[in-house]
Amino acid sequence: MYFWLIVVIGVILCVLLLQFDRYRWRGYRMARGRFFYTHPLQLGTLQQYCYHLTVNADVQRKLINNLMLNEQHDEVYNTVWLLYTPSQYFPVIQVWYRHILLTDLDTHYAQALYNSLIDHDFAIGRPIAVVARFRYFRLTHSEGRLACQVQLDLPEDPLSVSELILVPTNEQ
Repeated sequence: MYFWLIVVIGVILCVLLLQFDRYRWRGYRMARGRFFYTHPLQLGTLQQYCYHLTVNADVQRKLINNLMLNEQHDEVYNTVWLLYTPSQYFPVIQVWYRHILLTDLDTHYAQALYNSLIDHDFAIGRPIAVVARFRYFRLTHSEGRLACQVQLDLPEDPLSVSELILVPTNEQ
């Protein structure tokens, strides 16, 4: 009789400990996510804008509306985020501007970039802030529609990105 009582109490204690650990781990992940989004990794500027993004027409329209651009604006420089999302076969790195998903990086470039940043927090969800150049132009004079071209300030060789990461002194 006492044996079964001890077994039941032991099982209940194990379940309670597992629930407490799950709750504690969830709180840690939420705090880590908040910290990462308020303190993204910064990439040193190269002023080269070598990486061109292919952005579809829907996203171009969202960008033009979001930035409230008209014909007077030729180029605009803003910060975009590179965010790693786990995938089954290869790393997927998404490019975000505020709440707009622009596109994914090229598969080979993303693989090399991920491998070069394996020592940083990028692999566990910390975004990288990169300067992007948004160029606006008319498609045709008769149509009057604006189009957008996005270029990222990333080097041609993604393996050199780890040398350009700027870590604030209070986080080292």
